[in-house]
Amino acid sequence: LLFPCAYLLFCVPMTFLDSLTFPLQVMATITSTGLLNGLGLPCIRSGTYVSLQAENGFHFEVGEGCSGIRSMVALMALTAAYGFLTQKGAWRKWVLFLSSVPIAIVCNVVRITTVGLVAAAYGEKFALNIYHDYSGYIVFTVAILLMLSVSHLLAEDPRKRWQQCKRALTSHISPSS
Repeated sequence: LLFPCAYLLFCVPMTFLDSLTFPLQVMATITSTGLLNGLGLPCIRSGTYVSLQAENGFHFEVGEGCSGIRSMVALMALTAAYGFLTQKGAWRKWVLFLSSVPIAIVCNVVRITTVGLVAAAYGEKFALNIYHDYSGYIVFTVAILLMLSVSHLLAEDPRKRWQQCKRALTSHISPSS
């Protein structure tokens, strides 16, 4: 009963996480700006604002809602339940659960970066209205697929995989006559 009772904590408003919102906004803005510059789309960051130096001079803010905190909590809850039901051993469950944090952060950065890319390619109106509103579903689906991949890797027995690799290598190497 320990896990189901602990899982109920996800039902409690986690207002203490509000203090993470601004640092996540800034980190996502810095990382996205760096990625956009690295991809050849010159941009400048000012706080949580990103100014694309493209021909249309598009500017957008990484707001509190774009900090990724809500998707992080949702992915943590989903990962906790999935890990509890599918993983054997406490360490695997914890590794899967803790992996949800970097997965959520990376997916949020990718979403912000792609908003900038879409704005440069198709314009501000499309990027902020259509793409921004629906890209969250796509990115969260990718986050779930990444979580499933980590789960699959954790479920494998590395000793069995090593033995399979050794057998495959030795079967291909035959002594020369």
